[in-house]
Amino acid sequence: MDFRSVIFDFRFARARSALARESWPCLIDTNTGELPVPRNCCVNTAQIENQKSKIKNKHHRGVGLVELLITLAITSALLTATAFAMNSALQAYSINQVQSDTMHRTRIAMHRLSTYIRTSTEHSPMTAARATSFANGDTVIDSGIQLFDENNTELAFAYNALTQQLIVTENGNDHVLLRGVTTFRVVMQPMRSSTSIKTGGGFDLLRQATITLTVRFSNDAADTRADDADQTVTLSTSVMPRRNAM
Repeated sequence: MDFRSVIFDFRFARARSALARESWPCLIDTNTGELPVPRNCCVNTAQIENQKSKIKNKHHRGVGLVELLITLAITSALLTATAFAMNSALQAYSINQVQSDTMHRTRIAMHRLSTYIRTSTEHSPMTAARATSFANGDTVIDSGIQLFDENNTELAFAYNALTQQLIVTENGNDHVLLRGVTTFRVVMQPMRSSTSIKTGGGFDLLRQATITLTVRFSNDAADTRADDADQTVTLSTSVMPRRNAM
């Protein structure tokens, strides 16, 4: 029987019809690159090698320009998002450090002031007019307080609104106790000592002092934003002199 009269399988012939028209009856499997050659078939070797080369190039082609641009765009987006996340994290850490440092310094100043008031005697407001009202038995509010400590050393705590500093004066020498202070207020409630009661004198002792201290967060850090630096912390405490307790 002549090979041109061989009838191939219907499904195989339909899938390879295009190639069959070119090289009938020599068919090349486009998936494997192999040549299913029927018995007694005349093989065109050059055509087979050419078809195999086309299949190999089809499955091993390089990256196109469009694919490369898409890859670069995705990589750039990921790097930008990572940079923003890192910047936000570092900025939040810096702000937290500033807030923590401010809170720590404010607590130290408040503790020192309340300790002096608790352990000292002869308290009075800084302002002369308020000192007179205090001696008359009125509860006064002042921006400073003066007293004598256990060693009979005169101390004065006053607020300087111009420099926003809390100043402590000891034996005539000024020292900065706290910076960045926006509010410092002392509410003083007077009382009479037993001697004053017996002699009919005025109010000469401090019953209780309520201190309010507001400090603005420092914006010395270079990466601290202005709206974060304007935040404040406020501490308040009440203290009674031990020696004046009755």
